[in-house]
Amino acid sequence: MKGPRCVLIIDDNDRWRRTLRTVFADMGFGIAEAETAEKALESISSQYFDLVLVDLRLADSCSGLDIIKRIKELNLKTGAIVVVTGYADTQAMVTAFRLGADDFLSKGSSSLMEELRLKAHEALHAHTGGTHRQ
Repeated sequence: MKGPRCVLIIDDNDRWRRTLRTVFADMGFGIAEAETAEKALESISSQYFDLVLVDLRLADSCSGLDIIKRIKELNLKTGAIVVVTGYADTQAMVTAFRLGADDFLSKGSSSLMEELRLKAHEALHAHTGGTHRQ
């Protein structure tokens, strides 16, 4: 029997993390949060997450793209990796997908919360019957 679904929210903005925490907790997800790349990688190294939401720009010297790259380099297992950023540009999006992101969403999108709920449902499906990726 599998444990509860878990989402990791990687963002240095406390207000944004609180918003996402509420959305995913209401859907029954366990929540973990990280403000820095170091904390994010520590969390991913010690626990499987069905969904990883990562901001592009963080307060420390690493970016969300650096986190995705390290996840792949260290061969860490996760569910879907979704970049959620207020600084979307085409080059960053292309790089994120090349590094292994599953989706790239803009915080300014009017449909962002709906898209995140869809990602959560997809994570639930993968958790209950799908496969985990490396």
